[in-house]
Amino acid sequence: MEEFTTARRAFSSGATFTEVATASRRSFPRFADAAPWRGDRTPAAELACHVLWSATVSPAGFVTRPAVLMSKHWMDKVWSWDHCFNALALAPGAPESAWDQLQVVFDHQTEEGALADSITHAEVLHNFVKPPIRLHLDGERLPGAGR
Repeated sequence: MEEFTTARRAFSSGATFTEVATASRRSFPRFADAAPWRGDRTPAAELACHVLWSATVSPAGFVTRPAVLMSKHWMDKVWSWDHCFNALALAPGAPESAWDQLQVVFDHQTEEGALADSITHAEVLHNFVKPPIRLHLDGERLPGAGR
């Protein structure tokens, strides 16, 4: 099974369906095992990990980095401010991914400092402009955050 956004040539893979399915089955446990807050006292943590893992999309169009969509249903965008919640969830176990979640919105910050309301592969909307979020890490302002 493959997902694509437009018509293209037929896909040809050197891997069998079973090999691809096995690789996918191994991908989620590796992702979930990186979450240091998982344990016997946090039974819903694995479900939260699955939501983050399954809603992550590759860079395409205006989505400039791997990004977590808020949903693959009707909130299938990167949303200003919500991206911070995803970054906070990912930071302890996947700091590079957390950084991408923060920066994907700042990649589209206007010269006036406003952030887009939402970003998809096909559009950047500024219809409900948010003020920039000032982010701090150990008292330091993060590069590129809130110009």
